[in-house]
Amino acid sequence: MHEASLATTVLTVLRDHPGPPGRVRIHLWDTSTPAADLAERVATYLATAEPPVQVTGVEVVLRPRQRLCAACATGWTSAEPAPTCPTCDGPALPLPHDHRMEVEFLAD
Repeated sequence: MHEASLATTVLTVLRDHPGPPGRVRIHLWDTSTPAADLAERVATYLATAEPPVQVTGVEVVLRPRQRLCAACATGWTSAEPAPTCPTCDGPALPLPHDHRMEVEFLAD
């Protein structure tokens, strides 16, 4: 998922969330971007939104999903954005995207 669409979804959820937002934790099942990079970019989008949304932190948690090796057809589970096969170091096949996302608001 692109970080702008993540931030837009978080903004939509924040508008319905009562009280101060505190920290935001985003759970993702499918992304090609490292969690720390996504967290930084989403925080920037929130801070530059109109009106700006001040959260005390953004955390992205990558959730494991099924993978399949393009070279040897080994199946495995990984949360890594660009995993390699544990058997032969081959690349993972592009599988149908799992664009699930959950947003948590954590009190400071």
